[in-house]
Amino acid sequence: MTNLFAQPDLTTATRQRSPRGVLTDRAIGAKRPGPKDIKLVDGNGLYLLIKPTEKKLWHWRYSILRKEKLMALGPYPEVTLSEARSQRDLARKAVVAGTDPMALRKSNSQSCRLRNYRYTPTFG
Repeated sequence: MTNLFAQPDLTTATRQRSPRGVLTDRAIGAKRPGPKDIKLVDGNGLYLLIKPTEKKLWHWRYSILRKEKLMALGPYPEVTLSEARSQRDLARKAVVAGTDPMALRKSNSQSCRLRNYRYTPTFG
């Protein structure tokens, strides 16, 4: 009688492979755009969207308060794979803390605009 709950024997070849769904720079560079949008999934909601116009954009899908949201992280050559992962990890920490990372981003950009604002009288 065989044991149904026995762990499979993992050879060194299967252990050395990267986990399913994890992107590499080589895989990103090799992927060419098609007639439709292509998503290359990295994990934990992070993916690279390849447009037919050859633009490659990082997106992170998350949910907060039972509402699914999407956060853009930037274009691929300017935002590297490791930078996109670190941005995703920081945003995940904010979600775990109970704050919406998009709200944090908006408040930071508004405060920067207010700091750089110069009053110039219209009349006078």
